[in-house]
Amino acid sequence: MQRTRISFGRQWIRAGLWVAIAIHWLPLPGLLGADSLRTLYALAASIEPAVELLLQHRALLFALLSLPLAFALNGRGSLRAGCALLLASDIAFALLCLQRWPLSPALQRVLLFDVASIALLLIGLAATAPSGDQTLRR
Repeated sequence: MQRTRISFGRQWIRAGLWVAIAIHWLPLPGLLGADSLRTLYALAASIEPAVELLLQHRALLFALLSLPLAFALNGRGSLRAGCALLLASDIAFALLCLQRWPLSPALQRVLLFDVASIALLLIGLAATAPSGDQTLRR
């Protein structure tokens, strides 16, 4: 019975880490152009070409930053390193947001997703404490 509970908990933690990865993949449709970016970020105004390029670069970088964790969840890397990489990015964005408070509604939504990601990644890091780095692998 105890073993079943532990396995069930690990499955939920793994699922949470996949959700954190998915959060970082959400901006990828923005690579398709300004219309996709406006829809993604619920922007009413047109987007300047320079801002469009920066947002597309952001989308690509977030997806790339999530790859080490995705590989680790499939047994090909360090879960702790993958979690730490995304966590550093999310915390940095949250701190930048706090410096610019109050935020627009669009940025508040982005921050909300990042805070959810931070929580999931912290749980993942706690679950991969040095005594059990292998516990969440496939």
